[in-house]
Amino acid sequence: MASPVMRAIPAKRVVTQRAAALLVLFVLAGSIAYPTPANWVIQQANKYIGLGLPKINSPYILGLDLQGGTHLEYEADMSRVASTDQQSALDGVRDVIERRVNTLGVSEPLVQTTHTGDSSRVTVELAGIKDVKQATDLIGETPILEFKTENTDQSVNLTADQQKAMDAKNADAKKRAQAILQLALQPKADFTALAKTRSETSQTTSTGGMIGFVASNPEYLDVYTAVKTLAPGTVYTQLIERSNSYAIAKVTAVNTSGTE
Repeated sequence: MASPVMRAIPAKRVVTQRAAALLVLFVLAGSIAYPTPANWVIQQANKYIGLGLPKINSPYILGLDLQGGTHLEYEADMSRVASTDQQSALDGVRDVIERRVNTLGVSEPLVQTTHTGDSSRVTVELAGIKDVKQATDLIGETPILEFKTENTDQSVNLTADQQKAMDAKNADAKKRAQAILQLALQPKADFTALAKTRSETSQTTSTGGMIGFVASNPEYLDVYTAVKTLAPGTVYTQLIERSNSYAIAKVTAVNTSGTE
């Protein structure tokens, strides 16, 4: 009866193979988690050897707990909000903050609402953002969260203090507008630059003050009435008081549409 031939693998060789396998596994895992060094090696190999290896696109994004970042908590004042509306109001603020963060390309931002007793908060985690000022700038500076309901009563009687505060605010707005008007009336004034830098409405800052031909636009009837006799290139020398603002106008072109 023939005896089987047995072959043994030395223990040292087994240990060496396992160590090599673990090393390869460690390199692969590290390359996937941190692909930058591995992609550099692949780039050099493709450049000098011509292997044509693809780059590693990591499917993982490190969160706040792994790469660090900023954790912010905003306290919401719910004292004037009905209990039945508090959750929807807080969710609305969360959605606004989330949209601001998402448009700036922060990786895996976390924005959520929390309730502890009578405290309502919005928690924001920004992975990779370690500068607190930068984090608050991303959101739009540290906000005061105010929740307001639409006032359907049009005949509101202001108190003496409210009327005084409103008058002071309107006077301040008029003073700012007068200062801008004086700049616009200067001989070499750049009206477009003034509109972009000094206007207090996004509509005119984005267009440099250009609102197009306004004769048939009822929204600007008050502006048209004030400047319709001016020649192109002329700045109206007075403030135009509108329903909710003061306007400064310059005629850039006149279009005659006929007698119809």
